[in-house]
Amino acid sequence: MTGQDVDPKSVSSHPQVAAVMSALMSPQVARIGRALASFEPSQAAAGIAAPVLVLQGGKDVQVDPVEDAARLCAVRRSAGQAVDYYLSPLADHLLKAELRSLEEVRANPQLLQTPYNAPDRTLADDLVEALAQWIRDH
Repeated sequence: MTGQDVDPKSVSSHPQVAAVMSALMSPQVARIGRALASFEPSQAAAGIAAPVLVLQGGKDVQVDPVEDAARLCAVRRSAGQAVDYYLSPLADHLLKAELRSLEEVRANPQLLQTPYNAPDRTLADDLVEALAQWIRDH
């Protein structure tokens, strides 16, 4: 699918995501919005020469914690490129600690809106340790 083929309402069943995509497709920003909508991270990942660590939050409601990371890793491996993967069970999309259950967050995504980018939120502790270990190893 190219960016020009993107129907903002078909991108996601979440009204908030569809609203963001509709804004990105508005005539004022459509050129950039279409490029963003058609960007496929796994294609870009295949061309990175350096080792890659894919970090994923187990409580991510924006990107599938299994499918999307698996696709990135598979493309890297198919291209003969180094890749490591770490799933932080307590992290959200921003890789910050989310104390509520994934089921609770999925059932009520409005819970995330106000505190999502709050400056007092911290990265998930296990993720920080996994990243530090990966850096030491590479």
